[in-house]
Amino acid sequence: MTHIQIRLSDLNSLVSEVVRDNFPSPLWIVAEVASLSVAKGSGHTYLELVEKSGSRTVAQARGNIWNTNRAALLDFERVTRGQLAPGMEVLISAQVTFHAQYGYSLNILAIDPNFTLGDMARRRQQVIDRLTAENLIDRNKQFALPLVPQRIAVISSSTAAGWQDFQKRIAQNRGEYWFDLHLIPALMQGNQAATSICDALAHVDACSQRFDCVVIIRGGGGAVDLHCFDSEPIARAIAGMSLPVVSGIGHERDTSICDMVACYTAATPTAAAELLIQRVEMFEAAMDGLWARASTRARCLLEEQTNCLQLLELRLGISTQGALTRHEQILSRTAGQARNAVNTLLDRHERSLGQLAAFAKPAARAALGLHARALERAGASAGACCLAHMRELGASLAQAERQIAHGAERLLAGAAHALDLAERDVRANDPGRILARGYSITRRAGSTLRSVEDLEPGAQIETILASGRITSRVERTEEVV
Repeated sequence: MTHIQIRLSDLNSLVSEVVRDNFPSPLWIVAEVASLSVAKGSGHTYLELVEKSGSRTVAQARGNIWNTNRAALLDFERVTRGQLAPGMEVLISAQVTFHAQYGYSLNILAIDPNFTLGDMARRRQQVIDRLTAENLIDRNKQFALPLVPQRIAVISSSTAAGWQDFQKRIAQNRGEYWFDLHLIPALMQGNQAATSICDALAHVDACSQRFDCVVIIRGGGGAVDLHCFDSEPIARAIAGMSLPVVSGIGHERDTSICDMVACYTAATPTAAAELLIQRVEMFEAAMDGLWARASTRARCLLEEQTNCLQLLELRLGISTQGALTRHEQILSRTAGQARNAVNTLLDRHERSLGQLAAFAKPAARAALGLHARALERAGASAGACCLAHMRELGASLAQAERQIAHGAERLLAGAAHALDLAERDVRANDPGRILARGYSITRRAGSTLRSVEDLEPGAQIETILASGRITSRVERTEEVV
């Protein structure tokens, strides 16, 4: 059997002619960028392009953007405001080539930026649909910033301008509030940004008791640069946080998925800092308002109580004056009644004693006369008998005298006791003792005042206290209902 032999270079030359003949014009090809590198010396860009079905690669090719055609890459970056990066799906205009030494490749002439942006939007919407179906969009919104958020975990690049802007605004807050900032460094763009941010979120959540909230900040960029913030892993990590998340990503397009799932959204890192400062300012203003209302209420209560005390003082003075007047009248009546009662009692006992004396003297004289006549008739022989009768009569007279004296003593003792009671009552109601207890008597022109109706402004009055007298003029009178 005879074999046809051909050199590899000849075969490759034949293949090159076939490719050149069958693909004379550039083609628009859809592929995903698997890897990318730029040659330092020449400036050529080399890409590895793939097509995937799920996670399986079904096609692969090498792409080249020669330095002479670098404008194609620059146009793509200008429109998308981001750099071409692995993971992007692109629509490229390429010339199919087969080099005898280097083999099959695609010389890229142009990259359609609108296709890449559209694909990013399509993927973004798919992520939003999945998050919505699982009720993850609003999960972090169940949290609220503390009244005074001061312990802040910040996820950002340590060299990013956004981190510097955030620190500067926090340091220059108007109220000079204290904030404790903890930076958790992370990549904020590129193929590894999503993984880096997710790791930072997991670190914060593991020590969440140390923080009041977490802030994700990036200084800005185009749609491609910020594509990582539409990442589904970042969105799920934010939804699963046990702290409120503030998104402070400075982007020019509408809203990232990171913004959608975060509890609070700020347009820039500076705005995120302002949001925290305003939260503390609102708390301080609320406290100032509460203090002002409490002070006003306290002053009102104090004024009300002062007015009540003044009214009570006025009422007490009027009622005290009335009570003193009544007691003065009662004392006067009681003293008069006591004097009259004592005089009446003494007169009655005096009359009783006079009657007893008037009765005893005639009886004694009659008895003595009777016995004298009997003695005269009886003569000397009846002397002894008369003497006995005289003795008997003397004993009777002595007994009567004792009875009269005893009765007089009882009457005098009763009168003395009644007089003591009257004297104690008079002392108990003595105006001087009442004044010593804090009461006073008000007089005008020597007469005791019993009503404010007897006074008019400008009248001169005299107030009698236990310790002395006060002379004053009336400025105002008020009746107590």
